[in-house]
Amino acid sequence: DYLPSPRRPGLFETPVDSVLACFVPIAHVAPRPLQSQGRFVPGEVPASIGRSGDGRLQVTHDSFVATLPIDGAPHGSQRLAARRDATYRLDGVSLRVEEHLTFDEVPAAVSLLIPSTVDRPLRVSADGPVRVGTTAVDGMKEWQGAWSALDAVTEIEIEIEPSTAVSFEWSVTPKSRVSLTSPDAGYVRTVYDPISDRLAGRIVERPWTSVRDATDVAHIHWPEWCFGYGTSLEDHTRIAARLRRQGTRIVWTQHNLTPHLDEPDVYDPIYQVWADACDLAIHHSQWGLEQVTERYRFGEHCRHDVIPHPHFGSSLTASIGLDRDDAAERLGLSTGTDGPAIRIGVIGAPRKEKSLELVMDAVRRSHRDDIELVVWSMSFTDVAPDDPRIVASVYENVDRDVYDLRLAACDAIALPFSGHTMLGTGTTSDLVAAGIPGLVSDWPYLSEHLDGLGMAMGVGVDDWTAAIDSLTPEALAEAAAHAPELQARYDPARIGLATAIAIEALGVQRA
Repeated sequence: DYLPSPRRPGLFETPVDSVLACFVPIAHVAPRPLQSQGRFVPGEVPASIGRSGDGRLQVTHDSFVATLPIDGAPHGSQRLAARRDATYRLDGVSLRVEEHLTFDEVPAAVSLLIPSTVDRPLRVSADGPVRVGTTAVDGMKEWQGAWSALDAVTEIEIEIEPSTAVSFEWSVTPKSRVSLTSPDAGYVRTVYDPISDRLAGRIVERPWTSVRDATDVAHIHWPEWCFGYGTSLEDHTRIAARLRRQGTRIVWTQHNLTPHLDEPDVYDPIYQVWADACDLAIHHSQWGLEQVTERYRFGEHCRHDVIPHPHFGSSLTASIGLDRDDAAERLGLSTGTDGPAIRIGVIGAPRKEKSLELVMDAVRRSHRDDIELVVWSMSFTDVAPDDPRIVASVYENVDRDVYDLRLAACDAIALPFSGHTMLGTGTTSDLVAAGIPGLVSDWPYLSEHLDGLGMAMGVGVDDWTAAIDSLTPEALAEAAAHAPELQARYDPARIGLATAIAIEALGVQRA
């Protein structure tokens, strides 16, 4: 534990009463006569310490010394002819160290060990001729820290042969500890699964009861479902104030302008509480950002980022790859010569923002007899026109395989949304993942998110009727050709990384 290394209980710790040296390079040499071991480190007072004009700390060691147990007796040579020039700097919450090592003789190996504590995992990275690997050490006596339990160690192995000099850079970043509300939601899992090794996620569904229970960041999605508080403005105000007192940063990904329940007199004040407390607001579109900031007041401390909704490719089943007629047959729809040239579907839960009447009336008015509209989104109060080209059923929450069959059976999905309370819809993420064109209304979110995969249908029933009358397989194929570009743009790994970077920029509040 006596090394020139970063030190902070609970954050940067090393094992005690051990020959394991951490946070400094280790030169491994073959044991020599009268020498009990062969690990050497820059472990004494530096030969020089300085500071550059930009604030970097520059440290030089002109020899390496052998590591020994705290009560170990020296044997043979305890020094290695070597030099270490290291530059330390802070980059946000990251500690970055540039190393330049020179040796009179090439050592057998050079490595660097960086342990993480249970309560504060570290993200370790390295650049240069290195290999990096992490091993769990939870509960091992050899990895007992002075203040905390060490549960993982990352080893950086530096490739030095055949030269006697090597340069590399390593960094450690405390992982932001994130409390996730609505942890099982498809969006939350799609964003967080790719970054599970970058952030230290902790699922919290009830209020924090102590400072220890609080994390660096509380990531909220649908405030009306958070903490079991429902419509209690007093409770939402209390928990938001507690989080701010504890130093927990609040991130709010805004899916709706106001809840689907459409009780603005009840929920708008609750949303305003979280807007006041919010440190980072994540919006799915630029249009959504504008809508939210017009409706709610945010503090000057709040940062707004536009991070699009990821596609749901990881959720797709094998059914999505079926031929259109195979999928239609499994669903009991017409196929082959009896089937339509173009089949349009309407999927997802009933929403008052989704005008089924608009798209059904457009098909009913159409003069075409080679189209079919299949509506799986009817509410109990909706009435479908008496038209053989329209197949409608009351919405039911089906499993993903059946949902994908419905997508595969369609040439396009109609999205007759008006917006109103919504800032986005996960249906577009399904279309991007499956590569299926969307027939879109003038709701700005659709055109911004789907881009070329969305085919503009206009505003009223006359526009939709004309657009359906002129719809061709060639136009649908041209729209579908935009899917690969959008799949790359909305890749969950890319969206997850953008989310992690945005959260990490808030900083770490406590060790």
